[in-house]
Amino acid sequence: MTLRGLLKLALAGGFFLNPILVQASPVYLVELANFACPHCNHMESFDPKIDAEVKATGGAFDFAPVRAKSQTDAAAEVYFAAREQGPQIAAITRALLFEAMYNDGEPLQSVTQGVVFLQQDWPKSEPAPNFQKMATATATTTVQQSVLKAMQLGVSLGVSKLPAFVFIHDGRPGLVLERGTQYPTEPQLASAVLKAIAQQSGHASPSSTSPSSNP
Repeated sequence: MTLRGLLKLALAGGFFLNPILVQASPVYLVELANFACPHCNHMESFDPKIDAEVKATGGAFDFAPVRAKSQTDAAAEVYFAAREQGPQIAAITRALLFEAMYNDGEPLQSVTQGVVFLQQDWPKSEPAPNFQKMATATATTTVQQSVLKAMQLGVSLGVSKLPAFVFIHDGRPGLVLERGTQYPTEPQLASAVLKAIAQQSGHASPSSTSPSSNP
């Protein structure tokens, strides 16, 4: 699967076109994050706005988890496998993995551990996924390639701090915005990303305002 193909998986839940931006160039954006990262967890409150702005251009916003040095790929494998069962399953899985690895400090060093955690904590108010299918899917070529491409993207660009946002042009990485000296807080990083989306699309969206510093 090409990187462009990986990005288009984010469209599984459908998209809308803002009439003001119909003529805008599509923006393809990847967020590199880690489920145990406090900054990535905080960025979750800004991602819906970023997602809406990207999809308004006709593009796609892809969340791509990567491991830290002391971790395995298990959490990323579980997440990418969950995406194969639809955007709602993926969204709940994403939230639960943040809860386990950041809030509770669980290492989740194996797929089995991750799937068992999901089974135990899955909201009773939401339709449960096929957990066996999810576990099996973690070993498929599609999921393994997604995990590898996310990691390779971060390494090839020299990303040192997460979260990091990578703009994709014609299947190749371009502008990279990451937390750091220039954007030390998540609200500042989110504002920079929203501004870049408007600039890269070729149209300034009136809804691309600075996010609240109190999510």
